[in-house]
Amino acid sequence: MFVDFALVGLVAALMIPTLSGYYAYTHGRSFWLWFGLGICFPVVSYIILLILPDKSDNAEAEIQKLRLQLGLLGTKSEIAYHDRSLRKALQKPKNKISFEVRHMNDYVETEIIIDGKNLKEILFVHELNYALREKNSLLACNYRGLPPEVIYLPSRHLLGEPIAPWLSPARNPLLYIDKTTGNPHTWALAVRIEEYSTYVVWRCFWNVARIGKWKYDKLGIFVFNKLEYLSALETLEKKAKQLNL
Repeated sequence: MFVDFALVGLVAALMIPTLSGYYAYTHGRSFWLWFGLGICFPVVSYIILLILPDKSDNAEAEIQKLRLQLGLLGTKSEIAYHDRSLRKALQKPKNKISFEVRHMNDYVETEIIIDGKNLKEILFVHELNYALREKNSLLACNYRGLPPEVIYLPSRHLLGEPIAPWLSPARNPLLYIDKTTGNPHTWALAVRIEEYSTYVVWRCFWNVARIGKWKYDKLGIFVFNKLEYLSALETLEKKAKQLNL
């Protein structure tokens, strides 16, 4: 009888250390290390594990590595755990961005180049089907870019802090405005921009005149390396000033 009670007590005592070790293992950590810590500090070790970032997640690991290098406080990721779409996007190679300055009659606009391709070309292909449904193909990518000074630093327009009047009703940055009139309220493309410690993210595109009608989900999420992104904004300023803008 005594042996039976002893075995039951042993199993019960090892339950939390075993759970701690298993949880640690599935999150990229040592089973035996956290099993041992679970024996010594059963409750505390499990709470610590819940706070630590998931080392099996490449995005978490990269962010944590940078935080340690920079000596930043805190260990939790900036990215919400439930934000699976962004976490998935972070596993892919980062997008490349650059900007060009173009004269269009009496107007100077900024061209956005993503992964070597003009964003207008990407939008034209995406919007053409919607425009054809409305029996007006000219609506597809009927945009002009913003003036360079709206975009380049120290402006934070493309860092998620839009400048009036270049913002949507939801107060998100506009990337393009009406090509014909230049009106930012009648026809424009907006995007949600999120700035993180190492990334800048573009997602949730929409046309302010076709909200709920033209869908942009297939464009996906663009993730840019923050240092490269800021460098591209600085280069845009140099290009604009070379043209005496």
